[in-house]
Amino acid sequence: LLHKSGELYPNNFYLKVKKAEMMIKDGNLAEAKNILNEILLSSEELGRSVYEEAIRLEGEIYLKEGKEELAWERFKKLIEYYIEDGKEEEAINILIKFKDVAPVECRKRLIEMYRADGEDDKVFNELLELAEIRKEYGEVEEALKAYQEALSIKPDDRELEERVAELQMQQVRPLEEKREEVE
Repeated sequence: LLHKSGELYPNNFYLKVKKAEMMIKDGNLAEAKNILNEILLSSEELGRSVYEEAIRLEGEIYLKEGKEELAWERFKKLIEYYIEDGKEEEAINILIKFKDVAPVECRKRLIEMYRADGEDDKVFNELLELAEIRKEYGEVEEALKAYQEALSIKPDDRELEERVAELQMQQVRPLEEKREEVE
């Protein structure tokens, strides 16, 4: 039925998206990708919802192929559309899904969105995760900023105060070592 309607209405992009969706379900990723590329090259003017769905499906194909970075690039664009359309929850779900692929970018964006919603506990938790990631990357100054921001939300958190003090000491040690080298 879908195939026949595609023949009758070859320029109907909604039908093409549905056909691509069915092909993905059937495991025919290459053909689905061809259809989606045709849609995406046709421009956003063909209808925002169709364009968004084509982006989402292309991202899903990349995930099925194990190409998480490419999927993230597609879903990033979708996040922007969702935010513009007031679909914050959908955007948040995507960001959570891609935390392992783009750990810093996703957490920064989640912090921004949670802060806008006044969800301090979620902001606090994301800041802690961001600080730990920055610390793992050796970005001590950025980690310290995230911890200090978290501390501004929960100023009585003793464990967090200790983490901040520890990082501040890590910043001081290299300066002391450089001074000793100079002397």
